[in-house]
Amino acid sequence: MPIADKTKTHHTDIIIRVECIPYSQVKKIRVAYQGEEGAYGYVVAKRLGTPVKAVTFESTLTHVLDGDAQKAVMPVENSRYGEVADSEDAIYLMKDKLCIVGEWYEPIRHCLIGSSDLTKIKRVYSHPQALGQCKKFIKKHNLLRVSHYDTAASVSLIRDMRDDSAAAIAGRGAAELYGMKIIKKDINDDKDNTTRFLIIAKEPQGYAPESIYKTTIAFTLPHKKGSLSGILSLMDKVNLTRITSRPTKDWKYVFFVDFEGHTDEYKPMMAALEDKCLHLHVLGSYKQVSP
Repeated sequence: MPIADKTKTHHTDIIIRVECIPYSQVKKIRVAYQGEEGAYGYVVAKRLGTPVKAVTFESTLTHVLDGDAQKAVMPVENSRYGEVADSEDAIYLMKDKLCIVGEWYEPIRHCLIGSSDLTKIKRVYSHPQALGQCKKFIKKHNLLRVSHYDTAASVSLIRDMRDDSAAAIAGRGAAELYGMKIIKKDINDDKDNTTRFLIIAKEPQGYAPESIYKTTIAFTLPHKKGSLSGILSLMDKVNLTRITSRPTKDWKYVFFVDFEGHTDEYKPMMAALEDKCLHLHVLGSYKQVSP
C-alpha cells in the first residue's frame, strides 16, 4: 500500500516520497469473538482488529483453528460476578491446539435499553453474566430476569418484540447499533465493573526477559486427600492471581491457576508440578496487563 510522506523544504517546496509497505503490515488482523455485533466481546475484538462473529465460545476458537481469524478474545472472569465457565470449558477443550497470548481488561458499563420508560418495564433480558452484575438495580425495580445468550442480541430481541414492558441490559454501543433508547445508564452494581478477556492464538509468544508475564495452567489431580494443598505448596514462590475449578466427570475436577511470571523463570517448579499432577497443561505465558 503506497504511503505518502510529505516533507517541507524551505518555504513552499514539497518533496513527495512514496514507500511501498506490504499490505500484510497495514491491514488489521481478524479477531473472533462470541456474540452479536455490539456485544462487549465485539468491542474488545474491534479494539484489537477486525471482528469476526461466532455463536458459541467453542466456535470462536474454531475460527482461529481453521484460519478464519488470527486471534480470539474470550471473557474468563468479571470483577463482580466471577468466572465465565463456558468460556473456560472451551479454552480447555482446545488446550492442545491453541494457546493464550495476551489478556485485556475491559470496563463494563451496563445500560437499561428499550423503547419506553422505566415505570413501564416489567421484564429485562440479557446474558446471565450481565443480569448478575445488575442484581441490585433489577431487585430495586422489581424486574423479572430473562436470560438470553448475548447482551447485544437481547437488544435486537426487544427491538423486534415491540413490547413497552420489556427491556434489555447491554452496552451503549448496542443501543446505538440497533437504534434503541437508553432508559438508564450505568446500572451495574459495581461502578468499577470490569471483565478480563484472554487473547487466544495458534502460536505462543516469545519470551522477553525484560517483560512482566503471567502464566495460566490447567491440571488434574489424583482423587486423594491433600492433593491440591500439595500442589499449591510447590507454588509458594510465585504470586497466584486466580484459582478456579471445573468439573470433568466422576466428580473429578480440572483446576485453572494463574500466576505471575513466565514458565521459563520457574522451570524446576514446572517440572515438580508435572511430576505430581495427573495431567498438566500450560495454556500460555503472556505479557501481564494491569486492570
